[in-house]
Amino acid sequence: MQEDCRRAMQIVEEGRDIPQDLAKKLFEQGGCVVMQGLPKGAEFGIDCKSFHIGNKFMGAKMIPQGVHYIYVRHSKNAPRISFFHNFHAGDIIHRMWNQETEDFEEPHIPDEEQRYRLWLNVRNIDKNLGVYDFATYHQWVTLSTYISQNVLDRLNPENQGSFIYAQVDASTMEDLVDQSRPEGTQSYKIVDRQHPTRLRFADDQGLPKMIEKPDMKVRFSEVPTVTYEDTQKKRSGIDASDRFARLLDHSEGDRSFLGEFQYAFLTFLIGEVYEGYEHWKKLVHLVCGCQKMMESRSDLFSTLLATIHFQLKTAEDDFFSNELSKGNFLLCTLSNLFANIDDLPDSTCLDLKRRAKKFKKITEDRFELKFDIEEEFPTIVEIREVALKLIEPDID
Repeated sequence: MQEDCRRAMQIVEEGRDIPQDLAKKLFEQGGCVVMQGLPKGAEFGIDCKSFHIGNKFMGAKMIPQGVHYIYVRHSKNAPRISFFHNFHAGDIIHRMWNQETEDFEEPHIPDEEQRYRLWLNVRNIDKNLGVYDFATYHQWVTLSTYISQNVLDRLNPENQGSFIYAQVDASTMEDLVDQSRPEGTQSYKIVDRQHPTRLRFADDQGLPKMIEKPDMKVRFSEVPTVTYEDTQKKRSGIDASDRFARLLDHSEGDRSFLGEFQYAFLTFLIGEVYEGYEHWKKLVHLVCGCQKMMESRSDLFSTLLATIHFQLKTAEDDFFSNELSKGNFLLCTLSNLFANIDDLPDSTCLDLKRRAKKFKKITEDRFELKFDIEEEFPTIVEIREVALKLIEPDID
């Protein structure tokens, strides 16, 4: 099917319509998603393309085989709800939107007869199905190359539809305690003579403690932090290689880690999940400080450079200079990454150093900046020099 997808991409790029014979092959070899119940004007998206739907919209067809990201926003200011699905040839998935709960209903796994009826029905509603946007397919592939079914099984939330919520429902600690009280007893929320004070749980700022529903959260890996034992080794506080090695072991290998790296970025970029951004940020911090591993695993870091390169291509040209993202962490972490790679020996890391130099130049030219630690952080150097002078003995 990949050859047919490439043909479709080329045809769309040239501004032509996909011919009937190719469209038939893409329909039969690809997948479909049937959406029912979404209101007119709702936003529907798959991968890098979204649009507002009309009355007759019932889903999308000709979806290439592989992992894809589907998302909806039922009204203008509503948070997005999304899910990943790994499509195989002829796959048809059906999701029903509930107007009252403003959420998807729990999907059920159809039996053989139901799948056949669904397949027949898809042919009947063909005119109500939007065509997958092949103009953005190459971009999607570059952003999701390493997201496999194993990665989805490991990270997806444990709710019935593996739905990912930009805004996760949460309950107060008081509500959870009150729900678990013995049957027939008075609510802990009621204040009377026998119970003059109300049960309250608050954080350090005095705000109510909120507990998210566990089956709503993406199950990101725990990123190792610096421990007391690490600081005693005099290396892990500066070089993160040991911690990165532990994370790779937990992630079940390089490709699985890279898949999680892409999954976190996409849930933030497309799914608008803030936790995705936070996790991606932690991972970037970690991998940019692993000089020791860069030398022994230059192949992995070459792949990471390409992955970050494609992710940065989604950013606006003023990403590093506009008021919202000025001073963002990437300027510091990427400066550290390029400096660490530049210090590696040519004898073992020449290819990685060439790739890093090319990536650095492309990024500096596009965003009009310099990844130069000395120029970017002169104040730190000056403070360090002053501190050294203060503790040096006076020899005069």
